[in-house]
Amino acid sequence: TETHLLNALDDRDALVREHAVRLAEQFSRQSGQRQSAAFRPIERAASSGPASPWRKLWRKLCALADDPSPRVRYQVAFTLGDSKDPDEIKALAGIVRRDASDRWMRTAVLNSLKDGAGEIFEPLVADSRLRDSAGGQEFLRQLVGVIGAKNDSGEVKTVLDYLQRKVDSGVAFLLTRALGDGLRNAGTSLSRADSEGKLKPTFVRAKAMAGDAKVSEQIRVQAIQLLALSGFDDAGEALSSLLSSGQTESVQLAAVAALARFNDSRVNEALLKHWPQLAARVRSEAVTVMLTRSERIAALFKAVEERSVLASEFTAQQLQMLRAHRDLQIREQVVRLFGAPSAVKRDEVVKSFLPALQLRGHPANGKKIYLERCATCHRIGSQGNAAGPDLVTMKTAGKETLLVSILDPNREVAPRYLNYTIETKSGESFSGLIASESPSGVTLRGPNGTETVVLRSQIVRLQPSGQSLMPEGLEIGLTPQDMADLIEYLGLAD
Repeated sequence: TETHLLNALDDRDALVREHAVRLAEQFSRQSGQRQSAAFRPIERAASSGPASPWRKLWRKLCALADDPSPRVRYQVAFTLGDSKDPDEIKALAGIVRRDASDRWMRTAVLNSLKDGAGEIFEPLVADSRLRDSAGGQEFLRQLVGVIGAKNDSGEVKTVLDYLQRKVDSGVAFLLTRALGDGLRNAGTSLSRADSEGKLKPTFVRAKAMAGDAKVSEQIRVQAIQLLALSGFDDAGEALSSLLSSGQTESVQLAAVAALARFNDSRVNEALLKHWPQLAARVRSEAVTVMLTRSERIAALFKAVEERSVLASEFTAQQLQMLRAHRDLQIREQVVRLFGAPSAVKRDEVVKSFLPALQLRGHPANGKKIYLERCATCHRIGSQGNAAGPDLVTMKTAGKETLLVSILDPNREVAPRYLNYTIETKSGESFSGLIASESPSGVTLRGPNGTETVVLRSQIVRLQPSGQSLMPEGLEIGLTPQDMADLIEYLGLAD
């Protein structure tokens, strides 16, 4: 009954309170009412009086948003929501202020804000302490992305009005980009939503700050990311100038990613013109960008023929993708420029490296090999990227199993690590693991942890390669001693 629930919600044991919150949600549904309707003011007004059990239950649930137990607050975040009621929004906002640094709590609140995203935005974005914290900025970014994806004109206007008033806000670039990405996921654009030009000053400021070396790198990167939402005619020259050798790797990477969003042949020209000035990692990202379109691949292959781009600058993953390209002409060019893939069977390669299991490994050299060949897709501690399996957990299977996984990555591939290729209506091609899916889109994760979101409405073809994202041939250039060193390092990592 309602009385039993009220008593449980007041229990001294946090675990009891947590389960009581969950039961309150189920109780409302069993009573024939939607969760959101069960606690709305209109329902309370229809109650028999101020002592109504439903009114007390609703008040108690809102109060538990400030419970000392994070588990209770987490469950409250899920149970409250799907409503625009001011008291519920206030309770959820309190959870965000207290727990913004917890990504699971942020997710719980966002999951509940099906109808209240616009209502919670204003009080939270006005909170300078939240707005200036890393967790707070991430929540606001995700929240504005949700508002854009819903594309409710009233909520979008609320965000646009704030951004117009706060052009110099520390989160202006971040939130404008989030709104633009959300609107894109809804099948529209920032320019359509901002027909009155409220954001023009923000873009002007972004262009100026992107090229200002005196500005913090974080703000510069956010400004560069925002310029990706404009056109090449407006931002192309400014972004291209950020590829010069005088820029940091982070700025160059952001500029490459921004240019990648433009379907313009001048992007190829800008990347290849600045190629000698790009840092090594940036060149790898630039190759990935140029592999997304057939016309870009043609320009890149021409540069390889002219030796302005070296064949050694292509990773094994990139060559694997090109060799599996659906365009026969591209596959033939790959063979001509890079040679045919090795005809050596993987079983033979594994056999040739088995002596490594009997050698004493040197972890210092193993770490060097890991950073050179494995860190693009595997993460250990703070180094590397979590695109592939966790190598620390894989070591428990034993050295021989780890050796086989390195040398013959396609022998056993878990479904979550299969490589997929997506082709879009605009002619782009992307490959990677499926990181997540939603009714509106698919997120691919590739080497270096790079994620690409593709709308389902734009997908022409989504096909698994039947192979791992990890390519064959990573052992090329290594000796059995090198392999012993790598396995020793992986075995000591935690």
